[in-house]
Amino acid sequence: MPKVRRTKVSYKYSIEEKTSRQKLIMDMNNSGGKTSMLFQAALSYSAEDLHVMFICSKPWVRMPLCVHGMPRPDSSILRLLKFQYMDTVGELLDCCASLHMKTLPDVIIIDDLNYYISQMKGHGVEKGTAKLCAILLDTVAHVKKASDNHQCHLLMSAGDNAKFLHAACRHFHMNIVCIQESEIHTGIYTMNLHSWPRETSVNLQYQLKDSGIFLDTVMFHKQTVSDGMDRSDTLRDNPD
Repeated sequence: MPKVRRTKVSYKYSIEEKTSRQKLIMDMNNSGGKTSMLFQAALSYSAEDLHVMFICSKPWVRMPLCVHGMPRPDSSILRLLKFQYMDTVGELLDCCASLHMKTLPDVIIIDDLNYYISQMKGHGVEKGTAKLCAILLDTVAHVKKASDNHQCHLLMSAGDNAKFLHAACRHFHMNIVCIQESEIHTGIYTMNLHSWPRETSVNLQYQLKDSGIFLDTVMFHKQTVSDGMDRSDTLRDNPD
């Protein structure tokens, strides 16, 4: 039986400390708050004094929701968060090619990778996906090598038609987060993360409300290589 502890749930802890923290794709539909989850990740990174580049196709009509109990978008945090609006995949590729001439980011976040994959004409969806992922990972590798702290994290989201991304993720050893809405309860979502190699998994449940995102339960599963046994640990949020 997994042991249960009632505690404050940390979004960054659940997503990062239990994985390699390097390459992550969120596979979810548009109603699951994918932009809000990426924005919260950006705020959490910025709160650690890391420079974040957030790439999306156009400015937001309204501010994304924040996760309850996590860093908020105040001026001290937003100063390290730089938004880049890129309407075409050509602009995204140009950004990758010229990144060495800019302040190197510690984190690169791309909202809706499918939007750019759909513009990879002449390659087909599967090959276009693989090619774009390879370019992005080459960019991350360059930033890691050139930066003073030798780190660069890559987070991306994808929509419903992300099946070709799964093959690319396996090929490039990228972590995948799959998010699905409950078939019974509206606004309740389950996030399943499997790290690479598949030694650790994170299962998280959250509720999407007009006032924000509220985490409920986080469950970790880790397989010990020495004995092949599964270790489980469950955290439950204690909202104020």
